[in-house]
Amino acid sequence: MNYKEHPTYKEHEKLGFPEISKNDQLRILTNFDYEQIMSKIPDWQSKQFPMGILREYFTVSKSELRKYIKSTHIVERDLSNYSSTYDGRWIRKDGELYEFFERERGVEFNNKKGLSLDQLIDELVEKYGVYCKL
Repeated sequence: MNYKEHPTYKEHEKLGFPEISKNDQLRILTNFDYEQIMSKIPDWQSKQFPMGILREYFTVSKSELRKYIKSTHIVERDLSNYSSTYDGRWIRKDGELYEFFERERGVEFNNKKGLSLDQLIDELVEKYGVYCKL
């Protein structure tokens, strides 16, 4: 089913996709905390949330996301949250260089090693910014 045909999308559409501040959009994108959007409709905890809805709420660009990541402690936060066992997107540091990778069911993939800080931020922008406007 196309996300625009989903009943949850229709409920958000009736609300007119209320505006979310740019700062909140950037925080939501980098924290994966979608509650501020999901909770706009009644009884949201019991409903499926098609991720495509996010395209209707986010107006920030990838360049704005890049500036936000550079001006906050996202890289340090992600480094300190590193887990050698949990699935997700991870960063490791080796000297002055970084490694970005993803893990699912214990299998690492999309490994990018030897990244400078700017290259790592580029990678984070691509991963976090999937719902950004171009």
